[in-house]
Amino acid sequence: MSDDRVWQFLKKRLPGSASVMLAVVAASEGSSPGKPGFKMAVAADGTAGTVGGGALEQEVVKLCRDWLKDSGLSAGLAAGFSAILRRFVHREGEGEGRSGMICSGAQTVIFRKISDMDRPAWEAVLAAAQGATGTLRITADKFFFATGERLETALDFVQRSDQEWLYREQLGAPPVLSIIGGGHVSLALSRIMRTLGFYVRVFDDRVGVDTMESNSCAAEKHVIPYDRIGEMIPEGSDHYAVIMTFGHQSDESVLAQLVGKSLAYLGMLGSPAKVRQIFHNLEKKGFGSGSLRRVRAPVGLPIHSHTAEEIAVSIAAQIISERNAPPANQMNGDS
Repeated sequence: MSDDRVWQFLKKRLPGSASVMLAVVAASEGSSPGKPGFKMAVAADGTAGTVGGGALEQEVVKLCRDWLKDSGLSAGLAAGFSAILRRFVHREGEGEGRSGMICSGAQTVIFRKISDMDRPAWEAVLAAAQGATGTLRITADKFFFATGERLETALDFVQRSDQEWLYREQLGAPPVLSIIGGGHVSLALSRIMRTLGFYVRVFDDRVGVDTMESNSCAAEKHVIPYDRIGEMIPEGSDHYAVIMTFGHQSDESVLAQLVGKSLAYLGMLGSPAKVRQIFHNLEKKGFGSGSLRRVRAPVGLPIHSHTAEEIAVSIAAQIISERNAPPANQMNGDS
């Protein structure tokens, strides 16, 4: 959830002794518009990013600019600390901490004044956008980037008190979507997923497919026999795959190679009848029903889609829904 606009804003605004306020949504509840990882950088004459919009964002910008102008932020900090938490509640009738919104829920926002002294941390974050991996860490007294560190989840926030808390966010290489099949839906899905920040790879076993050759949104395009797909798709929590080959036999062959892999998401395009037949065939070959049930097939959310573009939207929405779903168990982190 790193927002390059925020870090580029810091890079532009922080020569010499200038300061910028950084606001980071650390936690949210209910229908809060700002989700964990949302960020905003605020200077006296500009902003970048968002913490959710609406009245809350206006209040965040006002607080940031007030703290940039005077020592109000410092007055609210314990000795030796450089960041403060503020909880905003989105309900009418709330007293302290009311955001001015009525959508229900709440969100906790970290406020930290960033100066040129923090350059090593935000320069490392910018480097992460080019493929380096690591974890952004913010505590009440520290702001730094742990190069090479990996989390089990995209981010976590642990709070023991107003001064004892830890925010960690995994940054680095983008999630990877492998699309097996280079047809019209593949082309449409490539466009959407690139816009959403995915690294898109497309595979087909046919040479000279127009939609494959004209796909300028895919970072990689490979023409290989489908019986080699298994060796081309790596496992991992940031790897997603969608099967949409030209025929049901090749769909079945590809699914057989991928169904046992540990992927963040595996989907297959096809009618309910085709999916049932392929699953039946694979079960007869010894593939367990449990592993097949994890396959999203027919792929996509049920939005009554018909065109390639509509189908691509339904698939993209399903992938994002699963990617952004909260973990089954609350993570217990520590420093």
